[in-house]
Amino acid sequence: MPRLAAPLLAGLLIAAPVLAPSAAASDAPTQDCNIETPYALRVDAAGIRLDGDDARPRRVEIRDGALWLDGARREVGAEDAARLRAMEAQARGLLPEVEAIARESVHIAFDALEHTARALSGERQARGFRALRERALVRIDESLGRGTWDPDAFGESFEAEIEAAAESMAAGITPARALWMAFTGGAGRLERRMEKMEAQLERDIAAREGTLETHARALCGRLRTLDALQRSLDLRLDDGAPLRLFEIDPPRIADAGTAAR
Repeated sequence: MPRLAAPLLAGLLIAAPVLAPSAAASDAPTQDCNIETPYALRVDAAGIRLDGDDARPRRVEIRDGALWLDGARREVGAEDAARLRAMEAQARGLLPEVEAIARESVHIAFDALEHTARALSGERQARGFRALRERALVRIDESLGRGTWDPDAFGESFEAEIEAAAESMAAGITPARALWMAFTGGAGRLERRMEKMEAQLERDIAAREGTLETHARALCGRLRTLDALQRSLDLRLDDGAPLRLFEIDPPRIADAGTAAR
């Protein structure tokens, strides 16, 4: 069952909780909001559809208070119909928040990679990470931008591309080059360049944090509302089990002292 965590969405580039106040949030307690689901979500004018090869039911369709499970219409009462309409509305509101989080997360991740590549290996390596950034944004356009939230959109193949690029960047600092830098004073220049890069990177990321947290809070709120709605359904499956489209973790709350330990 895929585990979705935002601000990087569902299998994206940065593993972080849906709701994670920044480190500057001093002594305030922190909590996060992670979900697990076997489904990919599709939203269009006809309603919402959830598909999962390993899920039971494998397909769930909700449209204006009506419900289909694996293609078969299921009759529901008036109260469940109202709940299903509310679930559809909440699901429609999810995708813009997820898309915004995905884009900000991609930019944060690749800002760090590009800055590091430029400091260590020059502009050529940085261009390689820019190309990967563009491919990541295209994937967002072709999935979330078209109404699809798929946990596997950023799967192992894309992660392997990033790892290979990072290893290539690290390999650029060969033992011979490291010795040359030590004898010529290049190591000191590199250290100063890295310090400057780190300061610039911190400023760039700080500028994105507010936007990311705003969308993360909105997303977490919608997920909790959806969870309450699905749990309130009177509908039962053929085996008597309730319909569960996803599971949400209870919030993990820890004060600063506990986190430090």
